[in-house]
Amino acid sequence: MLNPTTLFLFLVIAFVMYGAYSTARKKRQVLLIYHRETGQILEQFGTVRDRTVDIDNKRFTIMPDRHFLLWWDRGIHQFFGTWVITYEFSFDSKYPHDPKNFKDNVVSPAVAKVLNNEARMSSFAKGVSNQGSGTKKQGMMEKYGIYIAALVILAVVYMVFKQGGQITALTKSVNTLMGK
Repeated sequence: MLNPTTLFLFLVIAFVMYGAYSTARKKRQVLLIYHRETGQILEQFGTVRDRTVDIDNKRFTIMPDRHFLLWWDRGIHQFFGTWVITYEFSFDSKYPHDPKNFKDNVVSPAVAKVLNNEARMSSFAKGVSNQGSGTKKQGMMEKYGIYIAALVILAVVYMVFKQGGQITALTKSVNTLMGK
């Protein structure tokens, strides 16, 4: 049975590990804010794929110069706040709002030409890359290696605490297992 101090220490370590994991996960995502016609506001996290995102069963185009940073402090992030990349959309435009004035700007012909060229080049690159051998599937170690390492570290910490801090007993058991 774990004493209260050990249990509390274990819970604090687990809390910090979850906070670090959640913060790292939020860094890989973007916050999408969508204003419906009815005035309702949807907020969701998503990933950018091919410079487009799906919100409310509609596809929107991402323009990298129209993002802004928002301090995210909800949930576990009340303790581990983080900056997230944010795009704000409305129902009447497939492009995000301009962060300088938060209004829809009409895309000029020059910008539309650049976006069309970019779309053609990305579709060409996609077609060329699919002709290769394809993507390599991840093995078990690539997928679960970090989780296995964390479990091993937790097991070692648990064994040390279970032995009551007696490192000599732990050393003896390791030497016995190694055959020395």
